[in-house]
Amino acid sequence: MKKITIILIVVAFLGLTTMCIKTFGQSLKPYKAETMNGIKWGYIDIYTEQKTIPAKYDKALPFTENLGLVMANGKVAYIDSTGKEIIPFKYVTGTPFVEGIAFVSKDGNKFGLIDKKGFEHGQFIYDDIQDFSDGLALVVIGGKVGFINKEGVQIVPCKYFFAESFRGGVAKVILSNTSSESWKYTTTTGFINTQGVEVVKPIYYNYETYNIGNGFVVVCKRNAHQSDQYGIVDKTGKFIYELDYNIQSKDDIECYEKYIKIRSKNYCSNLNYCEGIIDYTGKLIIPISFKEITAFNFGANKEYAKVFFPSGNFFYVDRTYKCIEYDNVKCPE
Repeated sequence: MKKITIILIVVAFLGLTTMCIKTFGQSLKPYKAETMNGIKWGYIDIYTEQKTIPAKYDKALPFTENLGLVMANGKVAYIDSTGKEIIPFKYVTGTPFVEGIAFVSKDGNKFGLIDKKGFEHGQFIYDDIQDFSDGLALVVIGGKVGFINKEGVQIVPCKYFFAESFRGGVAKVILSNTSSESWKYTTTTGFINTQGVEVVKPIYYNYETYNIGNGFVVVCKRNAHQSDQYGIVDKTGKFIYELDYNIQSKDDIECYEKYIKIRSKNYCSNLNYCEGIIDYTGKLIIPISFKEITAFNFGANKEYAKVFFPSGNFFYVDRTYKCIEYDNVKCPE
């Protein structure tokens, strides 16, 4: 009796799940048909194979967030799973909804935001809008870049020559491309936070300065000896430390969530370069003395890394540099 009850509960749950999916339109997919009006698109139920919404649109995209984006006579609209127009044919182009917001244009040139009720947020003044990240979307006006929130409010004015989307609470920005050498030596690169504050002043080289994505950034500038000097800055703008290991380029730095692998030529005599690992406080975890150090991808919890000697022999260590005898590999002396 207990077994039958469990089966009935599972069947009921699966039935309810299927019903919810169908209710919200996620069981529908676009289909193409040859009609008396030419090639048209509609929606078919993937479970019943029933053509729920007839093929009458010039184009139809998959449902996202319970709304389907359709096109007819050069205009786009958003419909629900019954075919009802929730947002009528008034825009010439649009994107599927993501997190309750879609990007649309009335003339094909300037873009703005709408919500799922069709309410327009902010002005339709942007030449381009990119996806939201950390609550802000990158926008472009006349070649200048800024950021808006989901209400269409410019949190960061369109004043930058270039910008990247936010990652880890910061975004890379360039005030202007004033360098006569190349983008590598553009000395106007910095980072802003989600309030638009320049937490890292724009004084660093564009090509060698980048966002790690975990709240830290790598910066690069010319030192007194006219060579590149690298450092780590957190998302508050605090300069954590300089990477003083004779690093030649950003390719000598591999940043992970909790540690940084670096390569240097100054710490080994029988190799072109050696590898080591430091944490985000600058503490040396694994000496810069080895031919190669893998990511921490080994062990049941992926907490071990392989450390290679020039001979090709290796051993395993944990994140504290404690040697671990794993997979029949012994620790060195």
